[in-house]
Amino acid sequence: MSHILLTRRKLVLLLRVFWVVILLYGEIGVFYKHIRQCKWPTKGHLDEEAVRVAIIADPQIVDHYSYDQTGLLLKVVEFFTDIYMRKSYIILQQQQQKPETVVFLGDLMDGGREWDDKAWLSEYQRFLLLFRNRNPSNTRVYYMAGNHDIGIGNTVVESALIRFHEYVGPTNQVLHIGGHEIVLLDTLTLESDSASVNSSSRSLVELLRMNNEQEHSKPRILFSHVPLWRPPDTPCGPLRQHPKPLLNRRGYQFRDQLFQNTTEYILEAIQPVAIFSGDDHDTCTVTHTIDSSGRAVPEYTIGAFGWASGVPIASYGLLTLYPASDANEPEFALQNCFLPYQLGIYKAYAWAFLTLDYFAFSKLHKRVMYNPPHIEAVSGSYIIEFEDDDIHRHSNNLNTMSSVSVHKKLKGFNGAIVAAAKHITPELIADSPGVKRVWPNPQAMQEFGLDGTGIKVCIIDSGVDYNHPELGACWKTEGCPWQLGYDFLGDEYRGEGTPLKPSDFPMDCLGHGTHVSGIIAGRGPQVHGVAPGATFGMYRVYSCPVNGSSYTDGSILMQAAEAAYNDGCNVINVSIGLIGWSEDAFGVYLSSLVEKGVNVVAAVGNDGANGIQTASAPAVSHNLISVGSVDNWNDTGNATTISTPAGERTVRISERGRNDVEFIFPPNTPVVLFEDDDGGYTGCNPTDADFTGSVVVVNRSDCPSETQGENVQSQGGIGMIVINNVPGFTVMGLTENTTIPAVTVRSEDGEFIINGLRQGDSTLVANFNITTTVGSPTAGLMSNFSSFGPSPELDLVPLISAPGANMWSTVPLNQGSYRSSSGTSLSSPYIAGCVALLRQRFPEMTSQQISHILVTSATPLIDQKNSLKVNPYHSGSGLVNIYNAVRSRVFIDPPYISINQTRWSQPSNIDSQGVRTISYSLNFTNTDVEKSVSVMLTHQPATSYTMYDQQGNYASSFLENEIMRIWPPDNRSVDQSTVPQAYLPNAIQYVRPGQTVNFVVGIILPFGLPESEHWFYGGFLNFTTLFDNETAIDYYVVPYGGYNGNYSAADMLAPASTGFPRFLDDEDNEIKDITSYKLGSSKMAKLAFILNTPTPYFYATVLDSDDNRINNNEERERVSRNLLFSTPNYTAFTVNVNVTNEEANSTEPNLSEGYRLLLAILRPFGNRENDDDYVFWKSDLFTLDDNT
Repeated sequence: MSHILLTRRKLVLLLRVFWVVILLYGEIGVFYKHIRQCKWPTKGHLDEEAVRVAIIADPQIVDHYSYDQTGLLLKVVEFFTDIYMRKSYIILQQQQQKPETVVFLGDLMDGGREWDDKAWLSEYQRFLLLFRNRNPSNTRVYYMAGNHDIGIGNTVVESALIRFHEYVGPTNQVLHIGGHEIVLLDTLTLESDSASVNSSSRSLVELLRMNNEQEHSKPRILFSHVPLWRPPDTPCGPLRQHPKPLLNRRGYQFRDQLFQNTTEYILEAIQPVAIFSGDDHDTCTVTHTIDSSGRAVPEYTIGAFGWASGVPIASYGLLTLYPASDANEPEFALQNCFLPYQLGIYKAYAWAFLTLDYFAFSKLHKRVMYNPPHIEAVSGSYIIEFEDDDIHRHSNNLNTMSSVSVHKKLKGFNGAIVAAAKHITPELIADSPGVKRVWPNPQAMQEFGLDGTGIKVCIIDSGVDYNHPELGACWKTEGCPWQLGYDFLGDEYRGEGTPLKPSDFPMDCLGHGTHVSGIIAGRGPQVHGVAPGATFGMYRVYSCPVNGSSYTDGSILMQAAEAAYNDGCNVINVSIGLIGWSEDAFGVYLSSLVEKGVNVVAAVGNDGANGIQTASAPAVSHNLISVGSVDNWNDTGNATTISTPAGERTVRISERGRNDVEFIFPPNTPVVLFEDDDGGYTGCNPTDADFTGSVVVVNRSDCPSETQGENVQSQGGIGMIVINNVPGFTVMGLTENTTIPAVTVRSEDGEFIINGLRQGDSTLVANFNITTTVGSPTAGLMSNFSSFGPSPELDLVPLISAPGANMWSTVPLNQGSYRSSSGTSLSSPYIAGCVALLRQRFPEMTSQQISHILVTSATPLIDQKNSLKVNPYHSGSGLVNIYNAVRSRVFIDPPYISINQTRWSQPSNIDSQGVRTISYSLNFTNTDVEKSVSVMLTHQPATSYTMYDQQGNYASSFLENEIMRIWPPDNRSVDQSTVPQAYLPNAIQYVRPGQTVNFVVGIILPFGLPESEHWFYGGFLNFTTLFDNETAIDYYVVPYGGYNGNYSAADMLAPASTGFPRFLDDEDNEIKDITSYKLGSSKMAKLAFILNTPTPYFYATVLDSDDNRINNNEERERVSRNLLFSTPNYTAFTVNVNVTNEEANSTEPNLSEGYRLLLAILRPFGNRENDDDYVFWKSDLFTLDDNT
């Protein structure tokens, strides 16, 4: 019996060996044989200057558009067709004579034109894995678009065309290879009637026609995806596998041949000497005739590279180009090469599969999936995927194994997480019945060992309640996280004239600093900080609030920054700022600290409602990491329980209003509706209703929340609930005049409250220390309050974004211990914590290198209105991706591009057609010491913003709800000229370990957007990386932004139609007629004007009757533009008519007719000494009171 068993085992072993031999030959050997037998063609001699070009037509990788099947059959076909093409391409590249150039003739994917962006990117990554360039230093690869990629003629899908340009490359190119001019012509768009589609192709054809007239010196070879027209039944030659010649069928988004008139137009205009095409999937050789010259032109149609394309045997072309001496005499040789007959291979070893026992066969399907080498795994922990959904039975099987236990069942995944002893290998687990795949469990962020340990993170803010248990409950004791910091002013500081009385401890009485601290340093259980293991410092620079206001000044801020630097802080967080300039003193000092090795993180500001150029200083200062805000995914915060006849509900409420009064009431406080005379519930008009002792509910309306609060308060109301009319919450803009607490609730909760109150008496059951968590409808979107860049000097700000809306964090114990708040003040510490993790991960890097990695590792956000990327002037490089950053093995410099400003970037060039372009170079470094990386650079445009209407008028009133226009306004297809485009000549490179390469970038500004409308545009340069012998693809970005036009010629003053500039009296009432208004000691006047664009400098001077200057009335530096929603929304100064000798001319002023006021505003980047760089405004004549 044992002898028989041994014989059977030998037989099975022999069968397996025999099958392996067949398999190796069928899967590898036959491919080497076929490809190596196909030699590079020659013209009877070899030439060292000859260039070898491989031509690949119609890979058309299989997807569910290929077949109706979407299940297992499709997966099987995808797998075997993919591996066929991948093997063929690998061996083709590894021949003894490798191709120097590869041209793909289109139809890269089968359903490419039909995919949405997410699905297309997935399939495109699959294509790149199949056709990876393994010799990037020696082989250039060019891609043409096919009808399966973008459509054809009037069925071209414009979004697919734009996407192809952004990710793959241009569809029209002229190459100079091997002494020939190679024209890659997009004949698909050439046949379109749409100018926005066909402009590039037609322009190229006409350009080539012009070159013909100048007698170009090189033979011109045309490459087209679709074959040119030929008469019916034209024979195709002996190599064609199909019995019929190339047909002339037409259908939706396909065509066997170009139209006859298109063919004649191409031949006459381009005058090619040869043509190469694809699309037909089979070989075909025909001859065309150019009518004007009678010259014969051969066309070679190359067969499809895949074996599932309708022809039995796949093929490709080898083209050898020799230097040519005559433009009409090409020097080339072509060889059609055929790949193995794949179905025959499968038939050959099908019987070998059938003779193997099921057990041996099934072992081949046990898969252990290993992580990339740079991802560490949790020791003894594995993620298991089962073959079916019987998780309970399979888990029991694993639990019966010695030293293996199931920790958690994963129902949605049909799997489990198991723990195993060290001697249990993943292969042993894979052998367990029912197990499909096994993964070593990758470590999460803190399992990387990253929690900020060893990094000093310092916060310049209002102080910290260091007694809070989640912040350590200690101050500068051994083992305490708070080891650094000071109080610089004390509780009672009220600004100038008030003495500084710093205490020994930076205790927080405002709450802001404690909330910021929790986001970085929180230790749980409620608040988990980003870097809780760091050593922290608090530098208190705000006093206790009085009437809602807290105080500090510039000198205090400077002292705090200096102390933080002297204490050795590695990271400084500054959640402080006002709209300003990079040259402001505090920002300049912080910028100098970055150059000394400190990372400074600053909030970009909360003035997003006022539109463009609202970023705060010091965030706009150079080298600082400026941070915008993204709405949080979950909204945890204060809640109140309301009981109505319709039921009881605990509803999430916003943070308290800006009058800083807590929303706390006794149990069973009555809740009532504010009923308007017209049946509404706005509370905008006074009422006779008695609200004594009640919390009053109103709808958010057009009237200010302050008005609603005063109307409720005047009738005895003790609190106000405002039902929001947009998703999420808003903070009530209440002042000290309103002493009652006020909060907002979400619209969906508001419907429940109103319906319940209509049915009868209702009460607040409880609302003290109640919290709840709800999903945010705006999760992952840019917060509407987050300020916009650019800086006044066009620097790109913010640089990155992080969660900042609805952030649940710590507050002082006497303020309730926890609170949800919103603002870029809270996204800034999130980034500061991320920087601490990066400094711990890369201790050898400089502060600016850390900043580079953080910025380039982010994930750009999608604009919900048009599906483009959010403009970097709002989001920076996108949402922080710390996981991507800590794993980074690349370094990109610069990390962002600011166009049209002179500090970091040259201004754009403008050609004779009015098209502005700019060239730039990016350095890409592979920091991996062992592996090379394949890199592809692509481009994606972002939305554009303006605050002007289509007539070029400043947008102070043309939009009621949105202060800015956005382009594109929706998902419509747009002319590419209205979005920025990029020229990427060396977009694909292979970078060896430690090597730095240079990528050249040409950005074409959106010349289709009128410069009179003052658009700010932007986009992203995307780096896709794949390291050798890895399957994980990583993405990095370089954002850019600019002004569409000449920023130095931008409008400075609001137009006269706004009523500005105007004179105001001492009560800020407009002086209607300055000519009759007599200034005097009791009648002062001010000049008020609105700046549409920030100015580096302005001055005002009084003129006499002859326009001679008699004084220097006013001058200011670095003045930001005026905000439409601020009070006041203008800039003003007092008029002073006193004659100043230094300013007067040598002659006496002529005051016979009175005075004028001259206002001079310097344009951006202007020269103060050059009058041409100013915008001037001059008033009408005015006079003085006779008694003055």
